[in-house]
Parts: sequence; structure tokens; C-alpha cells
Amino acid sequence: MNGFTTWGRRIVAGSTVAFGVLHLVNARSPDNLSILPYTAEGPAAMWAIGAMLVAGGAGVLVPRLRSRAARWLGAALVVDFILVHVPRMVASPLAADVRAIAFETLALGAALLLVAAADAPDAPPVPAWPLTPRTTARLGDALMVVSLVVFGVNHFLLMPLITSLIPAWIPAHGFLAVFTGAGFIAAGLSTATGRLRRAAGVALALMFLIWVAVLHAPRVAEQPDADEWTSMFVAVMMCGAGLVIAGTAARPARAAPAPAAEPPGAARAA
Repeated sequence: MNGFTTWGRRIVAGSTVAFGVLHLVNARSPDNLSILPYTAEGPAAMWAIGAMLVAGGAGVLVPRLRSRAARWLGAALVVDFILVHVPRMVASPLAADVRAIAFETLALGAALLLVAAADAPDAPPVPAWPLTPRTTARLGDALMVVSLVVFGVNHFLLMPLITSLIPAWIPAHGFLAVFTGAGFIAAGLSTATGRLRRAAGVALALMFLIWVAVLHAPRVAEQPDADEWTSMFVAVMMCGAGLVIAGTAARPARAAPAPAAEPPGAARAA
């Protein structure tokens, strides 16, 4: 596991723990659906999902447990997306905000699946898990690609909202909204094709890191509610996801060393 993947895994795991802590701290809040994975309704569900996220995220940080914890927590989030968020999107097909929170959940699941497969991509399947690590990585890639493209399309559909979130002291709000939307789609296509994957992952991570510093941290400082904390940690999580994408880029094969030349006359001597 290289440096990009290591730091991406730590950031994704830390964000997962943060989402769990937000569930536990806000278990009795009347607005329970403002924290990723946007599923818990009522204190009991908040406590259960919070405990699962804290335990799973912490497990991803433990070398002996990380592959198993990332695999099963990632799968749980994908199932949550299918069972909870897909019906919501079907019920409100034009609601870009419903679509955004659905694919934020899916993106975290995809990042965890990529982390689960990063240690030993050519290992055989493990007990009770039908996919090889390489197939798990391909599944994580596919889900991440779809999420990134949806994020990009949403940027164009929600242009007035996106431009309103950019701090007033930054110029060219419209251009930046279009640029970041196109950047999401480009990163998704790069991840899908493998071309410039490492550069796309690093650029994605850098973009979200800038957002955390310029946009989300000031908003949390001004209004530290569950919604703003969640938005910030979604950006932190996607920064980690970008590093995981960069770290799982295929390395170019090294050329085999040329055979040593025989000394003059060796063939005749033989």
C-alpha cells in the first residue's frame, strides 16, 4: 500500500468515525436525516448506525482488521444506497438534493471497497465474501465513477446554489462552478479509463482540501450544527477518496533488464 492509499485510507476512515460520532452526539436531534448516510430516523437508529460507523471506521485504521472492516462497511453502505436512497430518488426523480446525498453515501461505500482491495489485489476470495479483491476493486471503481459523474451533473443542475456557496471574496463564481462540475466528470472518466488516474485522484483530493479550508471550515465555525459538520466531513471524505483513487492507479510495468553481452569469442570457445 503506497503513500497515497495509506493517507487516503486514514482520511476515509477518520471521516467515517466522524459521521458515527455525529450520529451519537445528535441521537435525540429532531433532524436525524442530516448526517451521512442520511438513513437513521429516531434515537435507536441513530445509536445503532453511529456505533456501526465508529466501529467500522476504527477497524479500517487497524492493520489486522482494515480489509475486513472496509469490505463489510463498504458493502453495508452500498446496500443502504440500494434499499434506502434508490426508492427516494425514484419518488423524487428531479430532486438534485436527494440525488446528491444518495451518491455521497455511495461514494463512501465505493472508497471503502477500494481500500479493502488495496492490500492484496491478486489474493483469492476470503470466506463469506464472494468477490476477489480485484473484482472488489473494480466494483468500487464503477460505483465511484458513477458517483463522480452524478456530482458533476448536479453542479450544472444546481448552478445558482453552487455559486451562492462560494465566498464573496473569490471572483468568477460562475466559472468556478462550471469548472468544478467539469472536473468531477473528468475525474470520473479518468478513473473509468485508467488514463491519468493518479493525476485525477490527486487533483480531486486537492480540490476538496481547498473546499474544506475555504468553504466548509468557516461555515462550521459560524454555525456548528450537524448539517454543516456533515458537509465538511463529506468534503474531507472525498479528499481521502481522491487519494485512494490516485494510490490504486496501475503502475507502469518495468522493462526487463537486457541480458549481459557475451564476451568476444565466447561462442567460438564453446
